[in-house]
Amino acid sequence: MIRSIIIFFLILTNTLFAEIKKVNIVGNTRVNSTTIELLVDKRNTNIDSIYLNNLTKKIFDTEFFADVKISFNQNVLTITVVENPIVNFFYINGVKDDDL
Repeated sequence: MIRSIIIFFLILTNTLFAEIKKVNIVGNTRVNSTTIELLVDKRNTNIDSIYLNNLTKKIFDTEFFADVKISFNQNVLTITVVENPIVNFFYINGVKDDDL
């Protein structure tokens, strides 16, 4: 029983204090990858759900992306994004100058 508890805490400690060795960014076409990488704090050794949630909020706050998904496996942080569409044309319908 004690052996199981020790192994559990060793595994838990190993996952909580992992470092980010590589950042993979998937789905970006217009936004440069370095823009997203600047938001990642690679010095943070406490990679947990709170850190990943805050990182997701930071990326959403840039307003470039419609969807963000983050996963962390084997010291690799994978960020999957869906960019917001570009507005190519807009039409203004209103009162013409001649009617004033």
